[in-house]
Amino acid sequence: MGVHTDKPDYWQRAIIFTFHLLFLTVPLVFTWVNEELFEFNKILLVYAYTVIILGLWCCRMITQQRFFVRRSIFDWPILLFVISQVLSTIFSIHPHTSIFGYYTRFNGGLLSVLSYVSLFYAFITNVPKNQIKKLIITLFAAALLVSLYAIPEHFGHSPSCLLINTSQHRGSGNVFSSEWFNTVFNDACWIQDVQSRVFGTFGQPNWLAAYAILLIPVGFVLSGHALEENAEKPRLKDLLLRGFFGFTSILLFETLIFTKSRSGMLGFATESLFLICGILFFSIRRKSLRLISMTTFLFSIAVISAFTLTALYFGTPYTPSVGEIFHKPDPTPVAVTSPSATASPMNRLDIGGTESAEIRRIVWTGAFRVWERYPIFGSGVETFAYSYYKDRPVEHNLVSEWDFLYNKAHNEFLNYLATTGIVGFSTYVVMLGFFIVMPVWISRNASNPFISLSISASLIGLSVSNLLGFSTVMVSALFFLYPAFVVVLYGKEHLIEFKGENAAENETDTGLAMIGFAVVGIVVVILLYSTFSMWTADHDYAYGKALIQAGQLVKGVENLRKAAAKSPNEGLFDEELGITYARVAVETANDDATSAAQLANQAIEASDQMMQLNPVNLNFYKSRVKVLMNLSQLQPLLLYKTKDTLNQAIELSPTDPKLRYFLGLVELGLDDKTGGVENLEKSIELKPDYEQPRLSLAQEFVAEHRNKQAIEQYQYILDKIAPSDETAKKALDILLHSPVQPQKKV
Repeated sequence: MGVHTDKPDYWQRAIIFTFHLLFLTVPLVFTWVNEELFEFNKILLVYAYTVIILGLWCCRMITQQRFFVRRSIFDWPILLFVISQVLSTIFSIHPHTSIFGYYTRFNGGLLSVLSYVSLFYAFITNVPKNQIKKLIITLFAAALLVSLYAIPEHFGHSPSCLLINTSQHRGSGNVFSSEWFNTVFNDACWIQDVQSRVFGTFGQPNWLAAYAILLIPVGFVLSGHALEENAEKPRLKDLLLRGFFGFTSILLFETLIFTKSRSGMLGFATESLFLICGILFFSIRRKSLRLISMTTFLFSIAVISAFTLTALYFGTPYTPSVGEIFHKPDPTPVAVTSPSATASPMNRLDIGGTESAEIRRIVWTGAFRVWERYPIFGSGVETFAYSYYKDRPVEHNLVSEWDFLYNKAHNEFLNYLATTGIVGFSTYVVMLGFFIVMPVWISRNASNPFISLSISASLIGLSVSNLLGFSTVMVSALFFLYPAFVVVLYGKEHLIEFKGENAAENETDTGLAMIGFAVVGIVVVILLYSTFSMWTADHDYAYGKALIQAGQLVKGVENLRKAAAKSPNEGLFDEELGITYARVAVETANDDATSAAQLANQAIEASDQMMQLNPVNLNFYKSRVKVLMNLSQLQPLLLYKTKDTLNQAIELSPTDPKLRYFLGLVELGLDDKTGGVENLEKSIELKPDYEQPRLSLAQEFVAEHRNKQAIEQYQYILDKIAPSDETAKKALDILLHSPVQPQKKV
């Protein structure tokens, strides 16, 4: 029995159906009951589909009594890339993260890479050429739904809020009344300004933009060309299908505009230029414009015109809208209330945040330094959140997002360089080059090479976008499945197969087959259950945190314990348990000293477990410091352990001013005045606009009767950081009008 037949067998049909589900559901899925609403749910769904598809493929091989997998022109690049990821995981500073990915993201970990590669080979081996058209239609049906979901957000109506508010029984008035509509169907459920930058079912505008630019070139080409190589004069059905692809492409472009993603628009411009040049090249190469029929020309002009009008009307991140051109706002005068108010604030949050280009430049510098420390295999797949802080540039302290966690380098290529070294980076670039070049090459003599051309254009656009960002789940899945489309449509590679003894006679050993089916079924069920357990553990964790924040501590802790039991290797759950136990211990100490002591021990145990599971996670050190400082109110000697923890954290992140600030406070608490002042001053040296250590330092100077130095700190706060700071104003006023005190010798 051949692998690709006009009438697929039932296992094959099940595999194709699962791919339909993957294309349709992964872009749309998200929940509001998890710690991370979007990417976490998408990656777990991809894992589930991968397990099902591989299980069905195994059953198909058992039925045919042979192992088979189709070869492709991409085999060696993919193999080398996978080997590089395995080696980087083996030598990783934290192998667990490298295998599963950074928690709540997961995409990019070794497990996700193996899933995408498995989907690639399952696709090219089991999907016949005559099924590609249907799969692409499903892919664009999902894209249409994604666009229709995201576009209303620009106008202040998020379908997500409709779902969330309705499910939580919020809203008033009769259903579908204007009162209900305004109360429930709005964008108030999001902290982010979703009206300014939509993100739909993808969680962030740039992630949605990357998905859009992957699909627009393919949709544009399919709006003008039939999928079949030898399509005759188009029928009404074909014209409607082309209209569907064209309409979806227009909505995707409008969605891209509403994301206001500069990286997305840059990627779109690059892929559009490549696509136009490619179409002209093939037409000139064949010395004929017959590839561009009148129907193709009219559809193409219609789509391009819609793109142009949309860009003109709404504007882009690089160009103004029509309204902005003809209705320029009058300049608003700036009110000056005091000389200090006119000073340039060093805290960039006061002026709307640091420019993203400046932040990226700093993070990229740190990423390059990480690579210099781990040149061969990198710090480990997906470990950027751990390795970056050792090399974090001091300039990072002066940006508005100085205290944010960076789990990616915000440049796909530098991220690979830092985390997988020159080996991983090189194999990724080679694989990417094959994915871009080979689709055009292997279809160069086809009657309709434009499908492959559009896929190459999409991957070029994605690569340009990834220069300022990183790939997410659905984008990564398409990154591997787009080349699979090309292999099925144009590839000539044969199967690698190993036949059983009775395969030639088409005789099936029923007993052995049933055993094989049973084994595969058990493995599939176990893996699916494990995937579901990961989801329920995260749900318990998110629900437990919400309960604790609402004051329901007993139920909250119970859910956190359930999460930790389901995922015992995930330190994040122990982190939250430790913080909660410590807080409750302090709160109950006056009423029940025995219970407080037990809770304190549980807090330390959870904190110890957290550190044992991940000793390179800087956030865990900060959480441990929080636990120990809280408990030091009950057990003052814990300040010594707090000091040790802070020193270990400073080893991981020597340029973090917050660590120096806390260390200064701890040393002051241990009556080490010299060490405390030195670390507070070091914190200020690392971040001159850091208000808290300046206040603490000024207070210590006052206690030591060093009023001149205290005045300098308060004056700096009012001049350069927070002109309206009442604490600094009152303290400064007292110092300026108090009698002169003798300076304490130090």
